[in-house]
Amino acid sequence: MSQFLSFAGFELRYHLRRPVNYVFMAMMFFLGFLFIASPAVRIGGVSGAVHINAPYVINTAVMILTLVGMIVTSAIAGTAILRDFEFKTHELLFTTRLRKSSFVFGRYVGAWVVTVIVLACCSLGLWLGAHMPWLDQDKLGPAVPGMYLWPLVLYVLPNAVFTCALFFAVGVLTRSFLAVYIQGVVLFVGWQIATNAISD
Repeated sequence: MSQFLSFAGFELRYHLRRPVNYVFMAMMFFLGFLFIASPAVRIGGVSGAVHINAPYVINTAVMILTLVGMIVTSAIAGTAILRDFEFKTHELLFTTRLRKSSFVFGRYVGAWVVTVIVLACCSLGLWLGAHMPWLDQDKLGPAVPGMYLWPLVLYVLPNAVFTCALFFAVGVLTRSFLAVYIQGVVLFVGWQIATNAISD
């Protein structure tokens, strides 16, 4: 258990020191912010008498932005599982008394927590966007905090579990960054194709 916690904590600290992850956070935040605060950006079919911050709209926005974030997830999870193979340190690590299960699951949990933090920034952007003074107040409903937190439980947490596990499995089997990134793109394109097919 101590090895697992050690690897998970190390992975979390490693990712929180990487500037690129803050770029990912800013990207997710501004996508959410622009969706609410700018009339030029609309996701989820806001029209008619529907408030631009209605629970249905917030849920749809977080769901879509979470799926867009799959490419971000591939970068985080791919780095977590393939970093040691890239720098050839896995041979040294596996000669020690560490348990491979603690190593893999510790890295996985650390990457999952960072992925959740990154994707959750879209909900923060949605919340802040709804408080901008230039918005037409007649098109805004009550800003209940639960409207922004519930989609995180509904979409972000389970999607992060699934996609991180998938990227980890491909990373372990192929030991290739390219395969992990291609998988992220394929999942995103596959989601778009499935969405269009279902809508018909």
